[in-house]
Amino acid sequence: MKENFASKKKVFSWALFDFANQPFSTIIITFVFSTYFISNIGNASLWSLTIGISSLMIAFFSPFIGAVADVSNTRNLMFKLFTYLCIVSCFFLYLPLATSSIIYSLTFVIIANFAFEISCMFYNSYLSEISTKRNIGRISGYAWGLGFFGGVLSLLIVKSFFNLESTNINISKSIREINLFISVWFLIFSIPFFYIIRNRTGNSSRSYTLLVIRDQFVNSYNEIRKTFNEVRKYKKIAKFLLSRLFYNDALITIFAFGGSFAEQVLGFDIEDVILFAIALNISAGIGSFIFGFIEDKVGAIRVIDFSLKGLIFATFLAFVSPFFFYDIQLFWIAGIMLGLLVGPVQSASRSLMAQMIPENKKNEFFGFFSFTGKATAMIGPFIYGLVFDNVDKILSILVVLTLFSVGYLLFDNFRDN
Repeated sequence: MKENFASKKKVFSWALFDFANQPFSTIIITFVFSTYFISNIGNASLWSLTIGISSLMIAFFSPFIGAVADVSNTRNLMFKLFTYLCIVSCFFLYLPLATSSIIYSLTFVIIANFAFEISCMFYNSYLSEISTKRNIGRISGYAWGLGFFGGVLSLLIVKSFFNLESTNINISKSIREINLFISVWFLIFSIPFFYIIRNRTGNSSRSYTLLVIRDQFVNSYNEIRKTFNEVRKYKKIAKFLLSRLFYNDALITIFAFGGSFAEQVLGFDIEDVILFAIALNISAGIGSFIFGFIEDKVGAIRVIDFSLKGLIFATFLAFVSPFFFYDIQLFWIAGIMLGLLVGPVQSASRSLMAQMIPENKKNEFFGFFSFTGKATAMIGPFIYGLVFDNVDKILSILVVLTLFSVGYLLFDNFRDN
């Protein structure tokens, strides 16, 4: 019988981890650091290669790491380890821009993004323990909403206390300081949940020798191979994960290039990009909170279905916006629509997965959840970057639209079977 450690205090501490990690994806991966890098250090293709490499690492290692945690009973330890690895990597991003070292910068972005996603994999695996079938959607949506609130608050701090005027010769220094700020933020707000889980059962007390480690790797490999061999037993999960593979790839591409598209196509400066990011995070937080309650009433499947339809329409609006006189206003409408639906589709996907997975394969299946979210993640950003740099910046949006459309068609097939 699984341990249920749900309480308001513990649910809040768990959800606060979303509040802690959201500024990393919002400020570094999506809007501020990425926009600065593409415009001043590298280009869209280099940034897409960076996101692609980290995504492939996540896809390859996440099932294996999840299986290791299951076999060795070290989920809590590994959760902390990868969280701290992300935090340290963000700290080191304070250094490279001083020397404009592209390789140095991108190396730590790759490490940080990899560690971030692996920590989120373990974080997601706690959801079924702090919720019931009656409130899982509400709690998942609450966490996403709190995370987007963290994104808004951190963006407001960045806008208020860091000089990001495009004419400022010290903008590089400000970007470096923002990376340091993110690492401190992540560290401070991750502590409450770490404190909650530190005395829970689940940490291994085994002494680790090379022989023990080798045995755990072998056992983990056997578990993964066994799961692949038994995939027919989980056909419903497989169909869902296949559809998510595509629509999550679209989300990754949006997250990787949203800021740079606004800057280079519509003429946003870095402060405009931050205002746009704040609006998106506010709408995403509202969407996550509202749809979390709706999900408990109508189910995760209906929420995902509605969200994907809305995301396809919003992406189409973003694509046509540069062709209209009121291009910026139409782009803002598209962005707010995307924000409203990005949280619900991710939150509902997480809770749907938590409801479908076998109890004894929690970490491993959330490893596959990460795997399918990243297995093709190099394709979307890579093609987008190539089109953005070499063909037409506006046409690059069609890459996102195609991925969302394929993901929806596959999800429609999953829903009807």
